[in-house]
This record gives sequence, C-alpha cells and structure tokens, in this order.
Amino acid sequence: MEKTILQPRFKDSQHFKDFWTNGNGKQLIDFSDAQVSFKDFDQFSKYFYDKDEIGDDVVKEVYFTKKYSEASREIENYIRNGVSENDEVPESLRKLFKQTQTIPDWLDYSLLKSGAELCMRCNIDSLISLRDYCLIGGYDYSYLNKPLIVTEALKKGAVKRLSETLDFWVNVTRYDALEIHKKGYEFAIKTRLIHSYARLSIKKTLQKLGH
Repeated sequence: MEKTILQPRFKDSQHFKDFWTNGNGKQLIDFSDAQVSFKDFDQFSKYFYDKDEIGDDVVKEVYFTKKYSEASREIENYIRNGVSENDEVPESLRKLFKQTQTIPDWLDYSLLKSGAELCMRCNIDSLISLRDYCLIGGYDYSYLNKPLIVTEALKKGAVKRLSETLDFWVNVTRYDALEIHKKGYEFAIKTRLIHSYARLSIKKTLQKLGH
C-alpha cells in the first residue's frame, strides 16, 4: 500500500521556531549535541502511519477469538516456554516469536548493560518524573488523549495504568532483562500486543459510530 505523503505542518510557525531556538528544544540540543534538520524528512515521514501488522494479526487471531483472560494466559505460556513445531497455533503467532527471538547483528550488549545501570541508579526522582512529567504531561496532547477517551480509560484505571507503566519500565531495564523468556522480554511482547489490541478496538468502535 502506498504511503501517505506528509508535510511538516508547523515548520514555519513561530511557536515551532521558538521551541527549537529558545525553548525546551534548544535545551535538548544543547544537552545532546544533536543535529536536527528537515533534510531527511521525506525519507522517513512515510513511516508515520506504519503499524505493527504482526501484532495486529496475533490480536485478531488470538485475542478476538476467545476471552481476553484466556488469550492472555495462552500468550504468557508461549512467551515463557516458546512455541514448538507441534503446537497448533496461528501463523501470526509463529511469525511474532520468530521475529522477537531473532537477535539483530547491530545489537550492542555493552550499551544494554550501561542503560540498565543508568536506570537502576535512578531514585525516587525518577518516579516523580514518570508520574508528573511523562504521564500527566502527555495528557496535554490531544492525540494521546483520544485513544483513552474512546476506550473509556481516561477516567478509570489511572492508578492501574501508572502501576503497569512503572512495572514495564522496571522490568525492561534490569540486567539481561530482554533475554528470551526473561521478564523484560515478556513485558515488551505484552505491551506490544496491548497496543495492537487497543488500536484495533478503537478502530472497531469508530466503525460502529460511522467514522
């Protein structure tokens, strides 16, 4: 399917320029020495509408064909024990685990170790940042609010959502957490699938509403 062509909408807007010349964007550049420009915009903008097709297929063939709790237990079993050749599972599930168990050549284990050490050095300040800046601040953006509004999750389950986000962060940032069948590996796959589940559920809801 041909990608939708995007244009940088706010490139010439004053608030956009202020962000990168006087605001938080400038602070980020000063801190990271990053080189930012629109030079490669056309090359990468086509990926804006990319979605997790394998994850979506798993949700359609597993989660949407049985009770959510039953599907979750099934996925957890395969995460912890793998999928054997004799298991009768949808092809999408085999593709998922083949993909997640393939270690890319560019993976740098020393960087993973350094990242885990940095995360484990964080104290109570990191939790304040998570709650007050990352999550609450994120709700200021309407495009992040819309999925929560459509799924009716904005006004309920906020504490559970914070707890689950914290669980994810802690479990994926420990030593060797992303090794196959480890806790971080489990949380990464579960989070991937829950995003597919939410996206497809929203799509179904919008179709019912005639959108």
